Amino acid sequence: MEVLGRERRRRWSVEEKRRIVTEASQPGISASWVARRYDIAPSQLFSWRKQFREETAGSFLPVVVEERAKQADMEGRIEVT
Repeated sequence: MEVLGRERRRRWSVEEKRRIVTEASQPGISASWVARRYDIAPSQLFSWRKQFREETAGSFLPVVVEERAKQADMEGRIEVT
C-alpha cells in the first residue's frame, strides 16, 4: 500500500522566475519544453511572462546602434528594425 501525502507547494523567488522566463524567451526555445524542464505548467510560465511584461510596461527597451553608410534619402531619419 502506498500512502500519498499532501504535495508541498513550491515557492519561486523573483530571480528564479525571471531566469526561467528569460530562458523560455530565447530564440528557438519552446516555452513548453522549459516548463517541463522546471516541472511547472506552461500556463504558469505564461503568467510569469505576463507579470514581468506588465511590470516593465512603459520602460525603455534596449537599443543597438549600428554604424551604416549614409544614403542621401535616409538623411535625418531613424530606421527601427
